[in-house]
Amino acid sequence: MKKINRIAFVVLVALIFMVSAHAEKRIGNVASRTMALEKSGARFQSHALFLKSAIQANSSARIALRDYTMLEVNTVVRSSILRDMPEFLSLQIPESDRSISLILYRVDISPNGFTIETSNGGKQTKLNEIIQYRGMIAGGPYSVVSLTVSGEEIMGIISDDSGNYVIGKMQNTNAAEHVIYNDKNITVPFKYQCGTNTSDPAQPLSQELNKLNGPNAQSVNCVNWYYETDYDLYVNKGSVAAVNTYIQGIFNNVATLYDNDGISIALRGQVQGLGNLLVIDITGRTVMSLQVDAEDLSNEFDLNITDLKAGVYAISYHASGHQRVTRFVKN
Repeated sequence: MKKINRIAFVVLVALIFMVSAHAEKRIGNVASRTMALEKSGARFQSHALFLKSAIQANSSARIALRDYTMLEVNTVVRSSILRDMPEFLSLQIPESDRSISLILYRVDISPNGFTIETSNGGKQTKLNEIIQYRGMIAGGPYSVVSLTVSGEEIMGIISDDSGNYVIGKMQNTNAAEHVIYNDKNITVPFKYQCGTNTSDPAQPLSQELNKLNGPNAQSVNCVNWYYETDYDLYVNKGSVAAVNTYIQGIFNNVATLYDNDGISIALRGQVQGLGNLLVIDITGRTVMSLQVDAEDLSNEFDLNITDLKAGVYAISYHASGHQRVTRFVKN
């Protein structure tokens, strides 16, 4: 079941790719940037990163896919990419009876660095070498590509008019065994249920409360993201390094979509230090104000709202130049 769930999760990202890349026939920013690099004389170094596996039969893949291609990572080439970190990359990806030619440029998804914090309170700024790339299919101006390379896994999505091709490591196998498939060949039903409670009627917000939704100085140039992962992902992947690779790969996929539409997002660690927490009612009046350590918010934080009247409230938290806003309803 873990394998099927993982495939379905990656497909969710692939479906987002499809909607974003093909909602209208246009050349996205990622392809435009790639073509501009080609025109300027950038040298895309050719690397034989993937080989088509000699054995294509795979019982795990057959459970969820009508058609797929098993790949074998050239570990020597992967090591050289991680060591040399080429700025520009050219790859041939075997797929069925053809080869997909990619031209990619390196990106930094966390220019200001980030911190990994484990459940026991340990913090690590760097675990394993991971490199992210974006680009296009050679000669395909309406395509978009995202690729993440590490020693634990290579993952990414290739999207063009023929569909969304997902690359990833097979579960419970050696680090070299990967698969590529078109998401239209998935046979497992895709079941998704939104967890947002929409039963409560919407209430008009005050002008002051609406301001919290608007853009602020911290998000004009780049929106900062962070992820929280459950223990089951750690069990499924087997190590913190593998979870780090997987989450960075997912983030690169999503960030590529935003980048394709001209929106920059970056991965960062959690906010540190003391900050001001405000509880604001629907009229925009601050009904509660206190100082809270960001460390408390990253775990569990008890907020006594006994004295508040029933209604919709916003919680606004400011620390270290960053702002977080969330809402809750007291019945």
